[in-house]
Amino acid sequence: MTEIPPNPPAPRHIGVPSIDQPDDAVLAALHRARTAGEAAATWVRALADRQDDELHGKALCRTADAIERASHWEVVPGSDGHLTEQLRHALSADVLLGNLTAGSAPDLAPGERLPLVAVCAIAAALPGTVLGDLPRELQALAADLEDAARTGSIATEAGDARGLSAARPRFVLGNDDTNALDRHAYQRVLARGSESFEIALYYQGGDEHPMQARAEALHNALAVMAPAVAAAAILRASYDPALGLDQEQWKHLQDVAGALDLDVVEDLTGANGDGLPAEVPASTAAPDAG
Repeated sequence: MTEIPPNPPAPRHIGVPSIDQPDDAVLAALHRARTAGEAAATWVRALADRQDDELHGKALCRTADAIERASHWEVVPGSDGHLTEQLRHALSADVLLGNLTAGSAPDLAPGERLPLVAVCAIAAALPGTVLGDLPRELQALAADLEDAARTGSIATEAGDARGLSAARPRFVLGNDDTNALDRHAYQRVLARGSESFEIALYYQGGDEHPMQARAEALHNALAVMAPAVAAAAILRASYDPALGLDQEQWKHLQDVAGALDLDVVEDLTGANGDGLPAEVPASTAAPDAG
């Protein structure tokens, strides 16, 4: 008896929704892809504006235009799912080289180069979703495009912040008269250390062995104060834009600081009054699900 072969997999073009009547899932996916593409293109244009060489700037602007087109017009149901040669060239990895006729390489920071390639590669893959399960595949790629663009933007913001010392937080906890909660946290830690010092000095017999007693008292005071001082420094480092932290990294440093001294963290984040903003910085905020 001749064995009946299994059914072959359905071709990817089966089930493509009609361009005339896209359902809600398709519309949501198209909207997210377009929004993600616009955000990515905005970042790439910011890179273009930074270029001293006009040739590199124009090349990056062409890439930004290609990202927008690939994430919008090229994903409309009913298209053939293939990029034109012009779009494919604009989204290729040699975007890192800029205009090859320029005299130097484009101005791209190390943290920007890989996200730029990722943005181009994902944008180039978007049109292929019209040949398959467009809502599911397009949503997944749009999410990846959002992540890549956000990573690049964080790297750009971090690089900009490194040149602006005024934007950096003050890491050392101190008696800051201009910040009520900074002063509050400092006085809290100082009170703990002073109390520990005096108690240890009293029980060590300061009159009989003054040097030894003071050394032991100082040891006790430092042991009490050190976690709080470290917590303040780590907390403030988490707000430093020059670090380019993503949301997960920011949350990790916040948790580390809280584990060291939650009272001081609450002082400095405003839980006990006015201090540093308690919410996540804008550069690390998660995007809308779309």
